[in-house]
Parts: sequence; C-alpha cells; structure tokens
Amino acid sequence: MKRLISDVKWKPDIAMLGTIVVVWGLLYLPFLRTSPSWYGDEGLALTAGLNLMRGIPAHGSFWNTFWNPYAPYQPVYEILIAIGANLAGGDILGGRLVNTLFALAIAITLCFGGRRVMTPLAAFGASLIFLGYEQSVIHFRWIFTHNLVALGFAIAFLWLCGKPTIRRDWIAGMGLCLGALALPLGIYGCVAAFLVRIRHPRSWFRVLGPYAIATSASLAVGWLLFREKGFLWSDLSAMAEFYSDASRENGGGLKIFQNFQRFFTQDAFHLAGLVMVLVCLAGRARALAVATLAVSLLLLQNRQNLTVFYYQAVILLPLMAACYGAGFETLAEFLKRREDIRPSIPNFLKSAPALIGAVFCLAMLPHSLSGTLKTRIDYWSTQSIPEVEAAAEWLNKRTTPEDFVLCHQNIAWLLHARTGDYLQATTWLNYPTWPFKKPLRKDQFRFAPDISTARFAVIADIDRRWTFAQPNVEKTIRIFESEKWPVVWAGENYFVLENPRFSKRK
Repeated sequence: MKRLISDVKWKPDIAMLGTIVVVWGLLYLPFLRTSPSWYGDEGLALTAGLNLMRGIPAHGSFWNTFWNPYAPYQPVYEILIAIGANLAGGDILGGRLVNTLFALAIAITLCFGGRRVMTPLAAFGASLIFLGYEQSVIHFRWIFTHNLVALGFAIAFLWLCGKPTIRRDWIAGMGLCLGALALPLGIYGCVAAFLVRIRHPRSWFRVLGPYAIATSASLAVGWLLFREKGFLWSDLSAMAEFYSDASRENGGGLKIFQNFQRFFTQDAFHLAGLVMVLVCLAGRARALAVATLAVSLLLLQNRQNLTVFYYQAVILLPLMAACYGAGFETLAEFLKRREDIRPSIPNFLKSAPALIGAVFCLAMLPHSLSGTLKTRIDYWSTQSIPEVEAAAEWLNKRTTPEDFVLCHQNIAWLLHARTGDYLQATTWLNYPTWPFKKPLRKDQFRFAPDISTARFAVIADIDRRWTFAQPNVEKTIRIFESEKWPVVWAGENYFVLENPRFSKRK
C-alpha cells in the first residue's frame, strides 16, 4: 500500500481528490441548514420520506402511489432523505446533507470517470466547474429529486462515450437506473441514451433495462399498496394529462425554440457551455453533447420558466461541465495541428477548464462561508426560518398527533399533528386546482383535509404569494371570514388561525 501511495502516478490523483473534497466542504457545508432558505418542494420530499419511514405512504392527507403529479417522488429517494433526516434528529439538515453528497459524487465521477474522454487536468477542471457554478451550489444544498437524477446522468453518459462494450453499457444502465429511483423525469435520459446507442441494438437492453426494471418495481409497489382501490391507474392518467397540458401550453409551435434560446442565453456559463457542447459533437465526448441537447429539448418543450425555477435543469449541469472539459481539449487538439498557431495557445486551452473552475469556486466561497446564498426564487422561499420554527413550537405545545393542522409543507415537517395543505383541502371539496385538474377521489384520502375539522390553520408567506392564487383555493378559504377564525399567533410572514369550534370548548 505504501508503495502505491508513494508512486508518482498516484500523487496527482490524491491531490485532485483531496482538492475536490475540500472545495466541496467549503462550498456546500457551511450554514447548510439555513442557506439557501427553505423551499416548498423540500418540505414535500421530507414529509413524504418521514411518513414512508413510519410505514405511511402518504403526502399529508392523501395516499401516495409515487406517481401522482402533486409530487411523483420515488420511494428510494424518499427513504434516502428520511434516513438522513432521522440521523439528524428528524431535521431538514440531514436531508440536505444527502443532496450535497450527490454533488460530491458527481464531482468525483467527472474527475475520474471523465478521463475516458479527456485528460486528467481537463476532467479535474470539469469537476471544479460543476462544484463552483452558482446554481450547483444552491440546488445541491436543497432537497431535490433532480439531484440524484443528475448523478445518474453523469455516470450514464460518461460511460456511453466511445465504442460500446458490455461493461460500459451496464455501467451506463446503472446510471440511468439512479434516475428511475428518484423521479420519472429520468426517462429523458433514456431517450438520449437510445439516440446515442441507436446503431447498436445489442446495447439496448443493457443500457435501458436497469431503468425499466427500477421503474417497473416502483409501479409494482404503488399497485400492491393500493391494488384494491386502483389509485395507481388514476394517478398515472392524471400525470400523463398534467405533462401533456404543460407541453401544449409551454412548448407548442415555436415556443420550444424560444425556450431554448432563453435558457442558453441566461448567462455566460450557459452560452459558452452551448458552444462547448457543439464542439464536443466533433470529438470523443459526442455522447455527452447528444445527451445535453436531447435532454435540454425534452425539458424545454414543457417548461418556459427554467431560468427562474432552475431545479429541473440541474440534471444538465454535470453534462455541461463535462462538455467544458472535453470541448476545450477538442479545440486545443484542433489548433495544435495548425502550423500557424503558437503552441502556447493549445496549452492554455487545455488548462482553461481548471482555471474557469477555480474562478467559479473562489467567487462562490464568500457567499457559502457567510451563509448569504441568494437564489432566483427567494420570493417563493421561506422569508424567516426562525419565525417558522417559533410558530411550529407554539403549535406543537397546543396540538396532539390526532389533531389536524392546515398548513404548507414549509412548516408541516416540523409539526407533530396531522397536516394537509390548501391544495389538498380544495380538491377534497371537489374543486379542480393545481395540480389536481380532476379532484381526487374521496377514498384516496387517508383522512379528510376539511377546513372545518382543522384545529388550526397556518397562513404562510408562500400561501399568500403562491397557493392562494391557484384555481379555486379562494373558495376553500372563505370559511375563515364566514366563521371569523381569530388570529392566535402572528409574525411578520406567518399567521396562525384557530378554529372557533375548538376555541369554544376551552
């Protein structure tokens, strides 16, 4: 072992690995619990995971088949988040830590797996570019299923580069399988992988089979849990309708090209990244380029707002970072063959990814170390974490596990009572709302999220800024005025109302 470590060939690898771990630690761990501020989808994943660990497959008040458009998070991802949270005493910090580990795994994959299509220095630069880009630091601190999909895509498409072999195909298939364990969105990777291997039918099962097996297993779990009620089939139908409507609304006609232009011109990183992707079409990293273009088009055909709500786009970040490394190297090799080009220019291009990555990391370091990460969706994030914790503490002192509290997921995971949000309360009353275009059947609820049965109702910042603007929610909350629910706890952004039916019992 000592001989191996002392071998000069190992020393650069150890230095690169150590640098990656240190950079990851500095950029992703300080103030992890509170920076960036809590976002609603985190609460969704966290509450679903904690419920599942307790043997309750549910999203608040209704049963979770893992395929409803409300939050089609897959059971493996939910369990991973819950394990992390439980190790942290049921806290969001543990779930966030799990996601930062996905970022570390991606960086290591780029650094060492990327050597299949670029030099070690370029691969190291790609890993630093990924780690240091602003949206990576922000989104891999959040709890998002897309982060595990991104790790899977990094593995899959690095190993799809080059000529097919049995080993490479199976490794790529395992990468795509990780996407299936997180979110149905992982199917975009399967489409891209099929395009890469379209001329090699013998590879199809090895590359796509693991994804199909994992997805089938999830569908089987959803069916077995609720086979007598048939919830899985109605959820699948609802999800298909949800995404077809989104594609028609956001990507119809020329909109997809407008979305593409808007996305890749949002900043210098994406514009230069698109150039590097196109360059890679002519190099050894062609599979990465094809995958980046295919996945981006699939994303943008049903989303116009990815430049603001960027979290779905993180599945592209490892691929774009890899294309930076491979693209600069391809340019360097091309210029090296030209006699009229100074040798210093190709040499500089080969080191450019590492230099760019270093600049990214240094630029993000002050924000990480001070806990002042600013996001594009701060308006829809928790405005004051201490306020949410104070409201939760107040509610926990006045409720039991049998009580029902109507509230958003941003506070629900902190409460001991049963919880459900205003969207669930609206569909319970048979009103269509987002994302329940068709109201859920009554037997799909594990308890009735009826406002009249709620012990308390919490009005959060996100409710006033988003939830109450969703279809028919205003009809649901009129009961607060008609029955004159009093405000019994108030902060700057959060208000707690008490059901007068309960206050009269005191």
